[in-house]
Amino acid sequence: MDSNPLRLGAAVVFSSLLLVATASAQVDEEGKFLKQQAEALSKFAESALKAGFPGMARPVWLEVLADYDKDDALARKGLGFVRVGTAWAPKPGFNYPEADNPSAGVARSVKSRWDSVAKQVGSAHKKLATELRQAGRTDRAKYHTERALRFLPNDPELRTALGHREFGGLSGTELEQQLFDRSRLMDQLVQREQKKQYEAKVVDGAPPPRFLAKVGVQAVCAKSEHFTMWGEYPGEVLVEAAKNAERALAFCTEAMVGERFSADNVKNRVMVFLNGPDQQRKVISSTPEVVPDANRRKFILEGALGIAFTLDGVGYRMLGPTRPQVIQDAAVRWVAQPFSGTGSDGLREGIGHAVVGRFFRQNLIFNVAQQTGNTVTQQSRKLLLPDMDTWVELAIETAFNPRGTKAARLPLIKAAEFPTDGRIKAWSFCDYLLRRNPTFITALDRTRGSHNEGEVAKKFLEATGVSIDTLEKEWRDFWTGASPVLRALRQKAPALHAVSSGAAAWIAELSKVRAQYATPGSDSKVVWHAGYSERCRQHAEYLQRNSKARGPLEEHLQREGQPGATRAGSLFANAALVSTRGSAAKAMHDWIDIPGYRDAVLNPYLRAAGVYVKGSIAVLDVVRGCEFPQQAKSRVWPMQDKNNKALAPRSIDVKLLGPEVRAELEKLGKGKLRTVGYPITVHTWRDGSLGGEVTFQVNAGGKAVEGLTLFRGWNRCSSAPGMALFVPFEPLPGGDVTVQASNPNKQLARWRFKVK
Repeated sequence: MDSNPLRLGAAVVFSSLLLVATASAQVDEEGKFLKQQAEALSKFAESALKAGFPGMARPVWLEVLADYDKDDALARKGLGFVRVGTAWAPKPGFNYPEADNPSAGVARSVKSRWDSVAKQVGSAHKKLATELRQAGRTDRAKYHTERALRFLPNDPELRTALGHREFGGLSGTELEQQLFDRSRLMDQLVQREQKKQYEAKVVDGAPPPRFLAKVGVQAVCAKSEHFTMWGEYPGEVLVEAAKNAERALAFCTEAMVGERFSADNVKNRVMVFLNGPDQQRKVISSTPEVVPDANRRKFILEGALGIAFTLDGVGYRMLGPTRPQVIQDAAVRWVAQPFSGTGSDGLREGIGHAVVGRFFRQNLIFNVAQQTGNTVTQQSRKLLLPDMDTWVELAIETAFNPRGTKAARLPLIKAAEFPTDGRIKAWSFCDYLLRRNPTFITALDRTRGSHNEGEVAKKFLEATGVSIDTLEKEWRDFWTGASPVLRALRQKAPALHAVSSGAAAWIAELSKVRAQYATPGSDSKVVWHAGYSERCRQHAEYLQRNSKARGPLEEHLQREGQPGATRAGSLFANAALVSTRGSAAKAMHDWIDIPGYRDAVLNPYLRAAGVYVKGSIAVLDVVRGCEFPQQAKSRVWPMQDKNNKALAPRSIDVKLLGPEVRAELEKLGKGKLRTVGYPITVHTWRDGSLGGEVTFQVNAGGKAVEGLTLFRGWNRCSSAPGMALFVPFEPLPGGDVTVQASNPNKQLARWRFKVK
């Protein structure tokens, strides 16, 4: 043995350098490999975009930048970045395209190309994983095996290499089975609770709380075992809210088990729903002891959505909702948030969104401010859409964004500092932790007194033994669908599944009809959106399976227990446009006369629509594809054209106006009417923009016109976001009609039109 220390030292140094050089070369080779896969994926995304499927191209490009090559030029340019020196910067004024191609043939071609690219990239990862494993690099071999399974989900060799187990018709890791079991448990709990009929009823003659009596609020009372509801809404709406609160309490009791989770936290069990934000402000101003602190009272009066308070020893939650659906959201949210025991703004908001989203597949309440600066971005605009499918899209983008809000920041975010991506992170991270381990939510919440994210991470690790970075990766894998199990749990159907023959004709006809009634200078063209069409597909298939579900009521519902019915589907159907007449031209001939459908025809901010056609059935989504400027304008109907011609018929069949108008007529003792005067509407297209209660003053022939007003309904025939409706009891006389629509604070519109 050589004992010369100089030669021994030199040998050690040479050996170390050789290892470093070998490792460096390996890194270089792997880097080249990743760039090759990036090129293949990015070229596919480019072809998908050119073929008219931007919704399929975008997530692929996001994945390329996050996992393969952050400088891939095709992906960067496709997503709206420009090169600035050695860095990439967002291109000013860039909006990613949303128009999809409704051609079934092109969709099949894109799907075939994706299958080919996925096989190519998956096989390459699999081959490299084998080589790395043989070289003893088990760490990188595991990574590439996981990536291979991302593209080859049915490969048994990959499943075996990753030690997958079988469960629920799937195969995955121990963690994935845990996520699967918890997700299935919560789904079953929601399904059970939605079917369970809790005892709840209207209580006649109950004395109202003194803060309501003081201002003369005529409120209805409904009670269940644990909750009391007061509101200026129909008794059946409040009864349903009480039942939903009971359902939420039962769900939380079984889904959230652990320290600090408790039904005892739900102290404010009397909920008050007033007729709009103005009425809520009136109550608070008239009874200062509701909010004793003057500064907090001023803040609430200036715009708080809802408040919690204790008065005379009773805990209350109060809200001035914009429509009945918001009441059901609040009934569940106001149970889930306090039950969780969380105190940080971000996590309370996240848990509320997660539970409400699981119950209703939509979120209608934002308790904390949204910070978007002076511009309305595509992301912030989408966030204001209530449906969870859109939020899932945002969650995927957030997961692929390395600079987004970190989980360690969630307990530190204050209500007034909530960024757009932070809201999505709060919801999606709480949703994931409910599946993973609900006690992690409270453990994270207990770190809210920390000074920075590093301190949060340290405290969380000490409390749980799990790194917050580990959960970050797990959360990212879940929302990006890194494995077949995770994609199955997300339950997000590919956009190509929503392509239907005939959708193009409906989009073209909708644009044509809108152009007929558009104001000068406004854009009437609408494009087809694959992502928005998935819900349309589900409802069209429900209607096809249930041939008796026809007419203004049944076409805007999905009846529990009927084939294909879901709670989310019914909520979507409320606001959908539906036709069972086959021809787009025939269907849209009278849409201008049906108030809720008229709303879509006149809407100048509608840019993209979902459409799915199934035989003679067509279903349209005209809610999600709206793009509002900072200062949106309103519209009224009927209105005179520039030649002062008479536009309005004298009357309309009551059947066309749907079940809500019929119900209101019956309440007023006019249920026998078969025809009524032509409906008059004000359109603002956004919830809450009408302000408080809307009143109409209508005059014709020198006489006041009597009728009913509706502005917070649910059925699309007579209701739409931000629309107020006046229905004259009798046919309008010929000649001039003047209209003034107002809320308690201002005049909304004043105009004149002629009747035929």
